[in-house]
Amino acid sequence: MKIIDKNIQALKEKKYDFVEDLLAIKDVDNNENIRVLQSPMGHYVMYKKNPEGHYLQINSMYDPSEEANYTVRKLPKDMVRRIVIVIGVGMGYHLREVVKRINEKSVVIIIENNIDMLYHLLHHEDLTEEINSKNVSFIVGNKEKISIEVCRVVSSFTFNLNDILIITLPIMDLEYLKFCRLISQSIELQKTNKIFMMGNDTEDSLIGIRNNFLNCGELLKSPGIDELLSIAGDIYKNKPAVIVASGPSLNKNIHLLKEIQDKALIIACDGSLSLLQENGIEPHVVSSVERIFKTYQAFYENKKIPPNTVLMTIPVIRKEIFQCFKDNRKIVSIRKGEGINEWMSKVVPQKGKINAGTSVAHLCFSFAQAVGADPIILVGQDLAYSSGGYSHAEGVEIRERIINNKNTVYVKDYDGNNIPSTYVWRNFLAQFELYIDKCDALCIDATEGGAYINGTKIMKLQDVIEQYCSNDENIIPVYKLVESYNTTSAEVENGYVNYIKLIDKEISKFKKLIKTAKKAQIMAKKATKNFNKDVYTEEQLDKLYDSIEFVENMVKDITRDYVFMHAYQYTLRIVAIKVSLLGKGIEELSIDVLLNNIKLQQELIKEIINIGEQFIDTFNEARKIVEKSLDDHRKVYTPY
Repeated sequence: MKIIDKNIQALKEKKYDFVEDLLAIKDVDNNENIRVLQSPMGHYVMYKKNPEGHYLQINSMYDPSEEANYTVRKLPKDMVRRIVIVIGVGMGYHLREVVKRINEKSVVIIIENNIDMLYHLLHHEDLTEEINSKNVSFIVGNKEKISIEVCRVVSSFTFNLNDILIITLPIMDLEYLKFCRLISQSIELQKTNKIFMMGNDTEDSLIGIRNNFLNCGELLKSPGIDELLSIAGDIYKNKPAVIVASGPSLNKNIHLLKEIQDKALIIACDGSLSLLQENGIEPHVVSSVERIFKTYQAFYENKKIPPNTVLMTIPVIRKEIFQCFKDNRKIVSIRKGEGINEWMSKVVPQKGKINAGTSVAHLCFSFAQAVGADPIILVGQDLAYSSGGYSHAEGVEIRERIINNKNTVYVKDYDGNNIPSTYVWRNFLAQFELYIDKCDALCIDATEGGAYINGTKIMKLQDVIEQYCSNDENIIPVYKLVESYNTTSAEVENGYVNYIKLIDKEISKFKKLIKTAKKAQIMAKKATKNFNKDVYTEEQLDKLYDSIEFVENMVKDITRDYVFMHAYQYTLRIVAIKVSLLGKGIEELSIDVLLNNIKLQQELIKEIINIGEQFIDTFNEARKIVEKSLDDHRKVYTPY
């Protein structure tokens, strides 16, 4: 069998979707873009044609193996639990060197955006061993597909985020270097966002669960994003949408929004609502995402909400915020990608899911994108302090001022200058750039100040209005669509009943997990009792391994479950970081490493039991909440 056929067969068995693209390549010898020649030393050398028509040498003609060693020099010889991302396949010498250095707990992800280059490699080099390795995977396609897939893969590695290493080829190809930069930025953004979303407080997760179930009636009775879209159809498609945040630059141009109130879909972040009202502007939609009481106190308590403004949100917010809006002025969707919400969606799949990102502005952006708005216009989205040190626009309830804050971080303004920001805002900025990169609509930054958001078109709001918001057709108000939504009493009651069943099932699962964790405690205690690391039997050693394996299998079960991951992701990540440090610099697995591993696992087990008991208490509380909501619903809707 030819080398290429062996390689493609191996790829087929791994079910890679790019195999069809490889099979479509026919005349490999006459491909002018990629050439592979054999050097006088017998090595294969790859050449790539650049846009100027010149051929760039991809690997060394004299000693590609030594070059590969140099390329992967930053990889430690004792790689434990690492994620290695290799950008570019070249002639495969560096790929083999990477795979040699990893252990069974590490992962290698090979990225290639040039299908011709991959084909030539597979035509000349037998990579079946690397392809068949359970630790190696390929991501192949255009840069958009690769960027999305890389983010998806990185986000799945909850516990190894600090151990991602990127390997690039030592070639001076501008196109390749730009691609490497794009992938590196996507990875760094996803790491930052994942860690930010993960949080570090179990109580915060428990508050979220309580709020979700306090508001499950709002979820059951209100349209979700998918239900709204089924009503709206394409009425907002290619219509302008303005997302109004509360950054300090908002004072410059907020008055201009009055003239386009009927010409563009105005979507307000909660922090800008009062200021919009002061300027005589009633947004079509206002959004909130924070679960804390302070959000209600700052933006809603004792405030007069515009009667035709619709609350578009997720059920994690305070119940008091929902109570500020009439029943037919709410859109409530499931938050996409968060464990507890993915779990809750089992009862209401018809509602649909929406990306809420890490800020209320991200939720607003996702809504505008979902309804097909184009362009999407950002106003008040500074993501930085003003030149006077102010955090928000004048008139915003939570405005603060900083003076010589040592903790200030910096972002770039429109001209590339550093301006003061915060760690949180910088994360918001990175998330926006990821959203915009995947958005087909034109995204315009009309903030007229603050941070530069990569991917946006910078314009003054007045120019945006003249160019995109001056048509004769008026926007159909969102509240009219929400008013036309109907659900039956029976559907709502059925939702409550199913949530009670779902809660009961979850309580049972946590009890079973705690029982398993307590068994792990007993196994570890027996395995380490009277264990002498200098004198031990084979049976004693087996008990150590059995104890470690038992906990590892328990952790695998946790990672496969939405709610367990919601409960334990931060704890697991901290322990995983500690475990990854064990054995570094040691050629063989020592008894000390095994004993320290068991010690760390026992710390984890205590947390699994402790957090599990807290979640059981919270789910029992949630059950009572839902039972009362169901009882109240029946009193209102059941005839006597």
